Amino acid sequence: MALLHRRLSGSWLFVTESVIAASIAWLIATSILGVRPESFFAPASTMLVLGQIRGQRVRRALEVWGGVLVGILTAHLLRLLTDEPLVTVAGSVLVLSLLAVLTSANAVVVVQGSVSALYVAVGPAVAPSGVSARLVDVVIGGGCALVISQAFTGRAPARHLREDLRSTLVAVSQVLDAVRAAASGGQVPAALDALEQARRLDARIDALRSGMQAVRETSWLRRRNGDRPDFEKTVRHLDYAVRNLRVLARSGVVVARSGAPLPAPLEQALRELSGAVTDLGVLLGTGTGTTVVPTVLHAARTAGEALGEEPRLASAMMIGQIRGLAVDLLRMSGVDERQAPDDVDEALARPVLEPAP
Repeated sequence: MALLHRRLSGSWLFVTESVIAASIAWLIATSILGVRPESFFAPASTMLVLGQIRGQRVRRALEVWGGVLVGILTAHLLRLLTDEPLVTVAGSVLVLSLLAVLTSANAVVVVQGSVSALYVAVGPAVAPSGVSARLVDVVIGGGCALVISQAFTGRAPARHLREDLRSTLVAVSQVLDAVRAAASGGQVPAALDALEQARRLDARIDALRSGMQAVRETSWLRRRNGDRPDFEKTVRHLDYAVRNLRVLARSGVVVARSGAPLPAPLEQALRELSGAVTDLGVLLGTGTGTTVVPTVLHAARTAGEALGEEPRLASAMMIGQIRGLAVDLLRMSGVDERQAPDDVDEALARPVLEPAP
């Protein structure tokens, strides 16, 4: 019951949108054109488009909407030339595939357009007026989906982006912990696994960029950009942080292979950075929490202690990447982009006089 409650509580808005949008599409279509067997194209296209716009880019929904229109129109044109369903289906899929390639559209466009074309290919033939009515149904259904989704969840993509930011920063924190544990224990397989985890973070950055675009596109009905954080800046510096983390993970592999222990200051700095990253995820994901600036600077200061221990090359590289990570985290926290490097460099050169915040 608890699982069912969690799923329903997270999806009730989508269910409500679906019921309202599909019902309105049916009412409009039947009011204009009358009740016909083909009237289902209106609520059907509503569901196709609504399923793509939830937390995604408006462009994706428009592509699907256009794909359904093209699929129906192409199938009807082919049926005028031949009564063979195979030719109609194959020709429709070919046209949709070529358009998807030429416009860099998603594969979902081909699938949804082909499903619509399939119904036309195997269904009863209709007069030209019936073709126009079907196209009107699709226009009505897709339009209802776009309007209702914006009216209900004009800011839903921002919520999804916050959640993705938080989960990505949790993943970054986990990689930092994995690098620290592997380098400290001389565990080469674990270090290689941590490096692979760091590489997989690139896919998360790509998803964040897509979500960031969704925030921009779905604000066309609600122009309230002032109450949202600068997602573009945040994602850009998170991308830089992931790149630094990847190099840090490579250095961790070198340290693990050397068999020499990881200097204690570096181990502590990585631990503190991991905690700061988790806290930053909470701050960016929920908008609540305390600043991580003191923790990040203390981590940089702790790493600086290793500079006086004649560090090996791999350790020196780790210090450099810790510095880069610290700068990126400060910038993500709102510190001025020019000031952040100076603050971190000052912390690296300053001895640790107090415990971590």
